[in-house]
Amino acid sequence: MKTGDIVFHQEYGLGKIKFVDDPTILVYYYKENPLLHNGGIGPNFHYWWSYAEDLKPVSSIRVLIERKRNGIR
Repeated sequence: MKTGDIVFHQEYGLGKIKFVDDPTILVYYYKENPLLHNGGIGPNFHYWWSYAEDLKPVSSIRVLIERKRNGIR
């Protein structure tokens, strides 16, 4: 996985990789969640450091649309 890739996290949903610092990855999650934070700088509840094994790469927007239509999270 690399910066710019779209990923899915089971608990936080869809996000985009902003920074890779082995073994952790900083992800911007599209849906705001008070469990997320931006590293303690302000109230931006979209960022979280995740491990690569907790993230699933998303191949295309077409896959996302099909999953949404079929009710798959």
